[in-house]
Amino acid sequence: MTDAPATLASDCHIEQTDRLTPLSIVLIELALAVGGFGIGTGEFAIMGLLPNVAATYDVSIPQAGHVISAYALGVVIGAPI
Repeated sequence: MTDAPATLASDCHIEQTDRLTPLSIVLIELALAVGGFGIGTGEFAIMGLLPNVAATYDVSIPQAGHVISAYALGVVIGAPI
Protein backbone atom coordinates (compact mmCIF):
# COMPACT_ATOMS: atom_id res chain seq x y z
CA MET A 1 0.00 0.00 0.00
CA THR A 2 1.06 3.54 -0.54
CA ASP A 3 0.88 6.39 1.90
CA ALA A 4 -0.32 8.86 -0.72
CA PRO A 5 -3.72 10.37 0.02
CA ALA A 6 -6.57 9.44 -2.26
CA THR A 7 -7.77 12.13 -4.62
CA LEU A 8 -11.51 12.58 -4.69
CA ALA A 9 -13.44 13.97 -7.59
CA SER A 10 -14.65 16.77 -5.32
CA ASP A 11 -11.02 17.78 -4.67
CA CYS A 12 -10.41 18.48 -8.35
CA HIS A 13 -11.21 22.05 -9.27
CA ILE A 14 -11.75 21.86 -12.99
CA GLU A 15 -13.90 24.52 -14.55
CA GLN A 16 -16.16 23.39 -17.32
CA THR A 17 -15.94 26.16 -19.87
CA ASP A 18 -16.61 24.16 -23.03
CA ARG A 19 -20.37 23.90 -23.12
CA LEU A 20 -22.32 22.75 -26.11
CA THR A 21 -24.21 25.50 -27.85
CA PRO A 22 -27.74 24.88 -29.11
CA LEU A 23 -26.42 24.96 -32.68
CA SER A 24 -23.81 22.29 -31.98
CA ILE A 25 -26.45 20.08 -30.34
CA VAL A 26 -28.68 20.42 -33.41
CA LEU A 27 -25.75 19.57 -35.70
CA ILE A 28 -24.88 16.50 -33.63
CA GLU A 29 -28.49 15.31 -33.72
CA LEU A 30 -28.66 15.94 -37.47
CA ALA A 31 -25.48 13.92 -38.04
CA LEU A 32 -26.88 11.01 -36.02
CA ALA A 33 -30.19 11.16 -37.88
CA VAL A 34 -28.54 11.23 -41.31
CA GLY A 35 -26.22 8.37 -40.33
CA GLY A 36 -29.11 6.28 -39.02
CA PHE A 37 -31.10 6.97 -42.18
CA GLY A 38 -28.15 5.98 -44.35
CA ILE A 39 -27.57 2.72 -42.51
CA GLY A 40 -31.29 1.87 -42.51
CA THR A 41 -31.62 2.63 -46.20
CA GLY A 42 -28.58 0.52 -47.00
CA GLU A 43 -30.06 -2.45 -45.18
CA PHE A 44 -33.66 -2.24 -46.32
CA ALA A 45 -33.41 -0.90 -49.88
CA ILE A 46 -31.42 -3.90 -51.06
CA MET A 47 -34.28 -6.25 -50.11
CA GLY A 48 -36.39 -5.02 -53.01
CA LEU A 49 -33.46 -5.44 -55.36
CA LEU A 50 -32.57 -8.94 -54.16
CA PRO A 51 -33.82 -10.79 -57.29
CA ASN A 52 -31.84 -8.40 -59.50
CA VAL A 53 -28.70 -8.84 -57.39
CA ALA A 54 -29.08 -12.63 -57.52
CA ALA A 55 -29.49 -12.56 -61.30
CA THR A 56 -26.57 -10.18 -61.80
CA TYR A 57 -24.15 -12.33 -59.82
CA ASP A 58 -25.67 -15.63 -61.00
CA VAL A 59 -26.47 -16.91 -57.50
CA SER A 60 -29.69 -18.03 -55.87
CA ILE A 61 -31.86 -15.55 -53.98
CA PRO A 62 -31.07 -17.15 -50.59
CA GLN A 63 -27.36 -16.88 -51.33
CA ALA A 64 -27.77 -13.23 -52.25
CA GLY A 65 -29.75 -12.78 -49.03
CA HIS A 66 -26.66 -13.77 -47.09
CA VAL A 67 -25.08 -10.53 -48.30
CA ILE A 68 -27.76 -8.60 -46.40
CA SER A 69 -27.16 -10.75 -43.33
CA ALA A 70 -23.41 -10.17 -43.52
CA TYR A 71 -23.93 -6.41 -43.77
CA ALA A 72 -26.37 -6.49 -40.83
CA LEU A 73 -23.85 -8.43 -38.74
CA GLY A 74 -21.23 -5.84 -39.58
CA VAL A 75 -23.57 -3.10 -38.39
CA VAL A 76 -24.36 -4.99 -35.18
CA ILE A 77 -20.68 -5.49 -34.40
CA GLY A 78 -19.47 -2.13 -35.66
CA ALA A 79 -22.18 0.14 -34.24
CA PRO A 80 -21.09 -0.05 -30.60
CA ILE A 81 -17.45 0.47 -31.52
